[in-house]
Amino acid sequence: MSNSETKTQITRYLADFTKGDPKALEELTPLVYPYLKQVARGFLRKEAYPGTLQPTALVNEAFLRLLGQHSIHFENRNHFFALVASFMRRVLVDRARRNMASKRHDKTDYRYIKEQEQEDGDDETDDFLMKLEVALKKFEKVDARRAKLVELKFFANLDYEDIAKALDISLATVKRDWTFARAWLAKEMKSADV
Repeated sequence: MSNSETKTQITRYLADFTKGDPKALEELTPLVYPYLKQVARGFLRKEAYPGTLQPTALVNEAFLRLLGQHSIHFENRNHFFALVASFMRRVLVDRARRNMASKRHDKTDYRYIKEQEQEDGDDETDDFLMKLEVALKKFEKVDARRAKLVELKFFANLDYEDIAKALDISLATVKRDWTFARAWLAKEMKSADV
């Protein structure tokens, strides 16, 4: 099956699912799951979460949160991947927040030790994610479109062309906005207090 055929099928299953066809989800999952795992694997490798969070767990949690929404409507394939990116972001930030909060507990507390055994993450990565989250929330207030671009690029690993389609902007604008957003976030993250 070609890439364009797969994209067409994904779009069709998303439309069917939005219309209330529960069988569409069964057909959709095997088409999107490998891509989502690849995105998660790349992100987790890049962000130094070795062994503490598996790509499958990240994808499953994001997928479950997404499908747990009450009235969910997918405009198209890019909208679906944008929503998944948003939920992956939430999963990672929630995890980082829990890790950082647990480090503030009394280290002799049995619950703290047990939590650490289950969730011990990389301190630098948790700190990075929390700073990114603070900066991204601030950026959303300043420039919502560019903040969405960052989410699509960073958390969903969409390429420039897919981001342009998802945001309905030109490819040149995506590249220009990505350059600006990276610089803006880097500056904000240096001064972010988490």
